[in-house]
Amino acid sequence: PQMDNNILFVPLDERPCNYLFPKKLLSGLKGYTLIEPNKEILGNKKSPSNFALLKEFILENASKCSAAVISIDQLLYGGIVPSRIHNLDLGELKERLSLIKEIKRLNPNILLYSFVLIMRCPNYSSSDEEPDYYEEYGKTINEIGSLIDEGKPYSHLLNEELEGFLEDYVERRKKNLELIKETIKLTNDTINFLIIPQDDSQIHGFTMMDRREVLKTINQLKVKNIEIYPGADEIGLTLIARALNELNNNKKAFYLDFLYDESKTLIPAYENRELLDTITHHINASNNRLVNSVDDADVVLFLNYDKDVQRESSNKGAIDKDLCIKQIQRMIVSKTKDKIISLADKTYVNGGNIEYMELLSDMIGIDFLDAYASWNTSSNTLGTVISFSTAISYGLSKFNSSQFLAERVYDDLIYQSYAREYIKLNVLPPLNLSIFDISRHLNKIENKAKELLNDFAINNFNSFYNNHHLKSVNMPWRRMFEVEVEVEK
Repeated sequence: PQMDNNILFVPLDERPCNYLFPKKLLSGLKGYTLIEPNKEILGNKKSPSNFALLKEFILENASKCSAAVISIDQLLYGGIVPSRIHNLDLGELKERLSLIKEIKRLNPNILLYSFVLIMRCPNYSSSDEEPDYYEEYGKTINEIGSLIDEGKPYSHLLNEELEGFLEDYVERRKKNLELIKETIKLTNDTINFLIIPQDDSQIHGFTMMDRREVLKTINQLKVKNIEIYPGADEIGLTLIARALNELNNNKKAFYLDFLYDESKTLIPAYENRELLDTITHHINASNNRLVNSVDDADVVLFLNYDKDVQRESSNKGAIDKDLCIKQIQRMIVSKTKDKIISLADKTYVNGGNIEYMELLSDMIGIDFLDAYASWNTSSNTLGTVISFSTAISYGLSKFNSSQFLAERVYDDLIYQSYAREYIKLNVLPPLNLSIFDISRHLNKIENKAKELLNDFAINNFNSFYNNHHLKSVNMPWRRMFEVEVEVEK
């Protein structure tokens, strides 16, 4: 680009995947600047962001940006968890949403991208990210949703206390759904592109009822520029990749290389449709395209998935060594053709495949890869790898891309597939800590995690370790689920 392209970014929340990854995506790319609110403005897990300061930030910066990526859940409720527990008035929420129109009024030429989530309804009882009463009644509330959806009676599950909680829950869902519909209306004339990610995937229940309402609204309004598919925490990256492509009037070509052909029809854990279908949505949402040959591709995306089921990384199986070796050899061939080599390492959910990566490390070295991810769900990983590959194709500096790659290896592969489980089984019990709250011994756990990551890298990925030393490991929400790792410059 001739001039600096500023991209205004309002993240889903303050966790590293939402706040830091997008920064890392653009910070090594000449000619682009990510303008994102100060972390102090943003909330902390259940505490929402400061709306007045967020609004001020948006209005101050909107006119000097070529594109904007706005999380509607952040704008309206102050983050993903606050969207599930707020008691905001419908009028006030609509007033907040009007900021979207204001952005376009201040800057009619801005490319405006948004995303808004259909509220999930987990089928377990935990108040970690839900209202307090979900600790006792979560599973029952989920069950009631399924029964309502199927037109079956549910009064036998109720007691007086739960009736009040259910009313609170249903009322909030109704408000959130109303705001999604308002956002869809804006997509006809104000928002250039909208993603409605689905981070819940049961066949019946509150989320599916909402989803049908959403689809009905989209059809009635005949809105075209919307994608709905599984995902959540990677969507900010996807829309930044889209901005890169649209600002350059370009679509990057991706060739898919599956370890198993059967993986195309696999339905990943926590998702509700076949893998190939979801990948196609990710590619379209980022304004990229699929091609049928390596020669026509900018990026060769290698997909290491199982054939018919995706297990948790704590429940590992054996790899088919011959097939893995063949896939790694295809990486070498693609590299000789000067292609970007990217790996979505998703045999498992919540972590990568250590055995596969040890093989890759022995054959070609982890730093042979340009982009890598294996965190959380299939869609979290896919969105991350596709977005970083897009940025690399626009000249993301080798220094920045290799640093991000290293952080993904320490976090997604070593922490999520090994260290988290180790700490859960060996370190937490004697300290009497739960995986949801480690605040009493936070430093101890963070130091232990760092030590485990270092030792593992030294013993299993030595050449990788020699190139990338771990600087710090933090637990931003004071629980075991996510870490923030930083690799030394």
